[in-house]
Amino acid sequence: MVTLVVVLIAARLALPSFLQREINRKLSDVPGYSGHVGRVGVHLYRGAYSLHEVEIRQQSGEVAQPFFSARVIDFSLAWGELFHGKIVSKIFIDGGEINFVRGPADESSQLKVDRRWQDVVDAIFPINITHLEIKDGLIHYLDTAKTPKVDVYIRNLHAIATGLRNRPAKNGVEFPATVSLEGESIGGGHLTLNIQAEPLATQPHFYCTLSLEDVVMPALNNFLLAYANVDVSNGNFRLFVEIGAKSGRFEGYVKPFFEHLVFKAQNRRAGSAWHEIWETTVAGLVKLFKNKSRDQLGMKIPVQGDFSGTRADVWRAIVTMVHNGFIKGLPQNIEGSINAEEVAPKEGPKGSSQPMQKGASSTP
Repeated sequence: MVTLVVVLIAARLALPSFLQREINRKLSDVPGYSGHVGRVGVHLYRGAYSLHEVEIRQQSGEVAQPFFSARVIDFSLAWGELFHGKIVSKIFIDGGEINFVRGPADESSQLKVDRRWQDVVDAIFPINITHLEIKDGLIHYLDTAKTPKVDVYIRNLHAIATGLRNRPAKNGVEFPATVSLEGESIGGGHLTLNIQAEPLATQPHFYCTLSLEDVVMPALNNFLLAYANVDVSNGNFRLFVEIGAKSGRFEGYVKPFFEHLVFKAQNRRAGSAWHEIWETTVAGLVKLFKNKSRDQLGMKIPVQGDFSGTRADVWRAIVTMVHNGFIKGLPQNIEGSINAEEVAPKEGPKGSSQPMQKGASSTP
């Protein structure tokens, strides 16, 4: 008996080191990446283990930022589900950070999530995940190929995802999975994202809304200079997006709003005459088309397509901008006008759309 107790204690003490070695080996299975876990904690009393100081990097070494890192990832059994005969789990991530980088070459960029990471995740967390929570997260985008360098982010991110099952829901719910996310953008903006989805659909099937409000635009000047060749000394930005997808296609809209814009007219660099001409032209167009009572430029850009390409209705966007400026201001909200069940199906091989039954519900 004493021998058995000693063996069990020794096994318990050795388990964290064994798990650490195995997890680090799995994290290095994807070619081109290396992964490391600093410490593994085992919590038998609650059926859990935790990974501390997690980091995944590209092996090329040309990107300074890790692709993914986290202070703690905690994996635990959902005991309430065990009483219903289900072995499911919860994951909590503290300080999760993901960095997307666009460099002048492929070796200095990290923009894609390699699908082979799904196998690694399944190996480390082999039980069905029904609840995922992220606190104090960061999504970071860096473009070092532009001048000036673009550096934007969503920080203080809090996300909760439920219903991430690998089996169909028994009650036949259209969207068994939900994701809600809130965070703070550069410029002090507030981001809210909500997604309802069918994870097991053969084609992407989801309904998504996004709002980004109260962004102070001077904080975006590097972004504006790099991509639009303008900069501002004052202004606020708001964005509203609604998208529905089914049967390989998506439809929706993007509504950007620019308020109280003041473009810079001083401190120009030497040889920037073209910049001044371009910015003066943009400022003139904004002044012409903005809603004078709101001191705001806004438009609604319809978007649609399949997941290999997107088409934006530019003419409709111009019409809505004129309507916003001269007739009636666009509503600054999510309209609720998109129904995933009514998205037109992907065209057949001869270019003709196949008929599709609309969902039972309708959206005004």
